[in-house]
Amino acid sequence: MILLDALDEVEKNKRDKLHRKIVNYFETKNPNNKICITSRSRGFIQQNDHIVYEILPLNRDQIECYVNNIIELGKFEKNDKNIFLNQANELIMKNFLNSFLILSLLVNIFKAERELPETKLDLYQKCFEIITYKREKEKSKHKYDWNLISYLMKDNTFIELAQMGYPNNKDIEKNDIINSFCNIYSRKYSSEVETERAIEQFLDFCSERTELFVPASGEDKFRFFHRSFFEYFYSQYIFLRLNKIEEMYSAMKQFDIDSEVFELILSTLKQKDEYKYQELIDYLFVQAKNEIQNDNIDGISAFDILTLGMEVIDDIEFKNEYVNYIVENKEFFKNNKKERFLDDKILKVILQDDEYINNVNEVYKKDAKFESFLSFLKCFDEIIIHRDDKESIRYNELDRQYTLRVLYRESFYVRTYLSVEKKFNNIPIDREKFESSIMVYKELKINKYRYMRSFNLYDKLSSEQKEMICDRLSKLIYRYVEHEKQFLYIQ
Repeated sequence: MILLDALDEVEKNKRDKLHRKIVNYFETKNPNNKICITSRSRGFIQQNDHIVYEILPLNRDQIECYVNNIIELGKFEKNDKNIFLNQANELIMKNFLNSFLILSLLVNIFKAERELPETKLDLYQKCFEIITYKREKEKSKHKYDWNLISYLMKDNTFIELAQMGYPNNKDIEKNDIINSFCNIYSRKYSSEVETERAIEQFLDFCSERTELFVPASGEDKFRFFHRSFFEYFYSQYIFLRLNKIEEMYSAMKQFDIDSEVFELILSTLKQKDEYKYQELIDYLFVQAKNEIQNDNIDGISAFDILTLGMEVIDDIEFKNEYVNYIVENKEFFKNNKKERFLDDKILKVILQDDEYINNVNEVYKKDAKFESFLSFLKCFDEIIIHRDDKESIRYNELDRQYTLRVLYRESFYVRTYLSVEKKFNNIPIDREKFESSIMVYKELKINKYRYMRSFNLYDKLSSEQKEMICDRLSKLIYRYVEHEKQFLYIQ
């Protein structure tokens, strides 16, 4: 198998082209090759006819297995295992501890601090302290002159590197780093030669002793080891160097939905400048309303930034305003479907409060009911087997398709509706009304004949067959709702 890692670290405007090029090359040259392309879910561009696997968040059993393994390797104290797991369990419930990268960072932090961070912002701050200083200074004092490099071991240095690595953690030339740091830090040292020696040692130290800033694939080039570190320090650049809200918003607009920058900026402001935090959110709501009124969305929308920031925004007034915006702009959301990653975020906010659920469902229910039936028909069309002038139903495949396409990929308002109904509704509607209903939806007109074919096939089923389908799908919906309860989506 050929494994190509981190598609999301390619610039957004080049990602789709590269993805298609890779797929087309291997399909043409050797269609028997097995290829796996990995990406953050939020940066993934799905293509038809290719199998997509989504890695689920870590659970307690997987975390315990990981801890057991590092205990066997002598890298974790056995007596600390239960203390770590109890603290980690709270982070699992918050959907924060969701990957092995985060887990490995948390293990290092726990070993140094005996306590785990509660937010992403705290996580990156602790990682920086431990990786670059606390963990390594004693171990490496004989190899590196800490009197020289200690001036460089601070946030400002990595904020400068993040600015140089913009956008998307690009490779940085070594000479550019030296020139920039000589300008910034020359007053710390007795001569230009000593300044350059300090920078050289700093780069060597980062390369050999940290998982933070490392050599890139090109000669004499460097980059952040992981895009998450780059985004953390770039968010600090925006917070510290840009004073006006308009400037901060403009800088945020340069990123796309696959970035953690929005959440990190809001988290930093919330912790260190409450006034500016509220001012920025107010500004985002104003921009979101203007975008709809003027029908002018360029790049990532202000509403998308708000959505990505809702992990941080817990203010009742702002959450109310967010849900009211969704309720008041039904036609916009119907005609401008969001990517699944964003829909999940929107759904999570709505399902936190019964009043939010009722308000959204009251406005969207009719459309949600019809669209959920359309999604069922799409699944149904693919699971019918034509044999000897008869149609038979592959029920297991119907279960699979419905789960993937409807329960986990439908719009936030369809899934809000299903969370209330908790069952599959067979819409009693005649052919003529169904066809006229399709014509209301612009995007459905193109596939009108496919939907009509599926509808006719479904309409021909016996009442017993329809009842069986209804019963099976209702059980799936109920299990889905119970699963979401487990992950704190539905209270």
